[in-house]
Amino acid sequence: MGRIEDDTKIFTDHNVYILGAGFSVDAGIPVLKDFLHSMRASLNWLRNQGREHEREATSQVLRFRKQAASAALRVDLNIENIEDLFSLAAASGQYPLAQSVSTAIAATLDYSIEHAKPQFFEARVNHAFTGPNDWEEKHKDAEYSICRIPYYDVYAGLLTGKAGTPDRYMKNTIITFNYDCVLDDAVKKWKVPVWYGFEKDSVEYDNSSTCAQGSTDQTLPILKLHGSVNWAETEKRDGKVKIFGSYADVLASESRPALIPPTWRKSFTGALSQVWDTAVSALSEATRVIIIGFSMPPTDMHIKFLLAAGLQENISLRKIYCFDPNTSVEENLFKNFRPDLKAQGIAEFFPYKTDLLVRGVHNNYQPTSHLFNRNLDNLSNLSLG
Repeated sequence: MGRIEDDTKIFTDHNVYILGAGFSVDAGIPVLKDFLHSMRASLNWLRNQGREHEREATSQVLRFRKQAASAALRVDLNIENIEDLFSLAAASGQYPLAQSVSTAIAATLDYSIEHAKPQFFEARVNHAFTGPNDWEEKHKDAEYSICRIPYYDVYAGLLTGKAGTPDRYMKNTIITFNYDCVLDDAVKKWKVPVWYGFEKDSVEYDNSSTCAQGSTDQTLPILKLHGSVNWAETEKRDGKVKIFGSYADVLASESRPALIPPTWRKSFTGALSQVWDTAVSALSEATRVIIIGFSMPPTDMHIKFLLAAGLQENISLRKIYCFDPNTSVEENLFKNFRPDLKAQGIAEFFPYKTDLLVRGVHNNYQPTSHLFNRNLDNLSNLSLG
């Protein structure tokens, strides 16, 4: 558990990763400001796929976008940004649209992933190490192989600790605002069970689900605060959630994805409130908080109070790192955290994309991940493939 065994419960190596939309960009998933472009592009694809229910839901959202143009004539709104658009729908009493929004978001994600160009790293892999079994071997000698590895296999190897040297005190938790299952699927390739943070027997599990139904030392918590494309509302609409193996399984069941759309009017109720509570608990034990691809908007009160609730009794915290290629995020970071944490060397910002966490660009070509005590000993000489 990475805990000093006494009543103080000080955790010595618990990394809590907070992932935003920027973390999923390498999988072809658009950030908020570009999401409507991908939504429009998905319409013909959905029609050609015979997915009329999703196409109609997406069309309904885009029709509302057209109607919303008049609001932007008088008020400073960016209705090309889905957060502004869906917030307007909520504020104007048109939130029955939310029944279409979740389906449209999930369909757009599916379209974006399907049309993304796969991206790869190349790495030297020792023969004694066993990773996911579908890596392409490009060269082999007596000691190691050069393998072509999908981006998210490397990211999952980093976030689970499986790509490095095992440590008995290591613990990792993922808190994410993303709906997609790109990381979930990559983690499973490392044979690490994913736990979504729900209490046992509080949600339903479809036969297609492969996630863990409870927490153990072997599971990786992936806490999806805004829902997931492989979660669905139950038929009773009672706030409970049903977990499926994939979005395709949700579609096959004719269910609606259980997502909280990106608006100011977020409501963490029912089963999703348990995920929030689990995230607060994880932050209370964090040794390090590592923020990746999340813009930390100061107007998002949910993240500010999540951090406040989680860290108020934390006596283990040593460092806060934030990685984002947009340099303006640094200002947002220190609107959420006290600015004096920068002067104290506790909180640091790095203008890095996600791939720079695993490639040798920092401190004598060590992967940047060494800053937060995670190595990639079994995947050396990483380069873009």
